[in-house]
Amino acid sequence: MAGAGRFRYGIRPEFTQRFVLADGRTLERQVGMAVVHPAGAYAPDFVVFAEPSDTVIVGARSLEGMNLRVDAQRKQLVPAGPILAGSARGRRSQRPAATMA
Repeated sequence: MAGAGRFRYGIRPEFTQRFVLADGRTLERQVGMAVVHPAGAYAPDFVVFAEPSDTVIVGARSLEGMNLRVDAQRKQLVPAGPILAGSARGRRSQRPAATMA
């Protein structure tokens, strides 16, 4: 998120985070919390306040939270498909009843 955008949307910096870039450089940026909503989906997530020269990206956490993926051929965000979930129904462990001595 561009630095000026935080004021427009009322997002407050919560903390400062150090990042290590792919080329080995380190930088520090302020981080806040927001609800992100590209491509008609939405999810709560952390947002990093960018400097004017920074690249603007949507992070993996945001994409997963919104169940979206990048369609590289069409260059857009698309639904990621069914969310797999497990169930613990049907099997309960049998614990012996507690006794008082």
